[in-house]
Amino acid sequence: APAGAGVASSASGETSGGTKGEGAAVSAKDTLNIGINKDNGTLAPVYNSQNPGYAIYETLYMVDYNTEEYQMMLAESAETTDSTHMTVKLKDGITDSAGNPLKASDVVYSLQYATTDTISAMYVAYIDMEATHAVDDLTVEIVLKETNVQQWYQLGDVRIFTQAAMEASSDGMVNTPVGTGPYKVTEYI
Repeated sequence: APAGAGVASSASGETSGGTKGEGAAVSAKDTLNIGINKDNGTLAPVYNSQNPGYAIYETLYMVDYNTEEYQMMLAESAETTDSTHMTVKLKDGITDSAGNPLKASDVVYSLQYATTDTISAMYVAYIDMEATHAVDDLTVEIVLKETNVQQWYQLGDVRIFTQAAMEASSDGMVNTPVGTGPYKVTEYI
């Protein structure tokens, strides 16, 4: 049961009236319970093709496939400089639910980490990981191995997280995810 960062968490004994089985009051607006139709056993940013991943983690941008317009999420801007280069500027001041600041180096780390999973790897298949780099704390230069317009769309599906959170996690964020999304997991059953 995810709850917004800094707000009350739910308990498995919560009733529809918004109170815990133990009797402590919880406001319904402070809790979001998410039910999923199947559980692949992880809340990690990769290995997780099901929701609620997108409530926990964010992406650089989302693509509206009908209009082909980019909706910026973590990115302030994403500009293709040619067919194989994109410069992404992150919004300043983003932190994850553990308080770690999100930096351009974390974007590079997230892209590289995506290659460790068969499903997530397809979203970064054409990215040249050796050439892709952080220009400064808020700017990432993403380089493709070859021209592939679809790669720019697929990049919008890669969940971004901080290297500090992943390295601090004892379970690879399988049960204890830390993301920049609007919700913080307080209980996973």
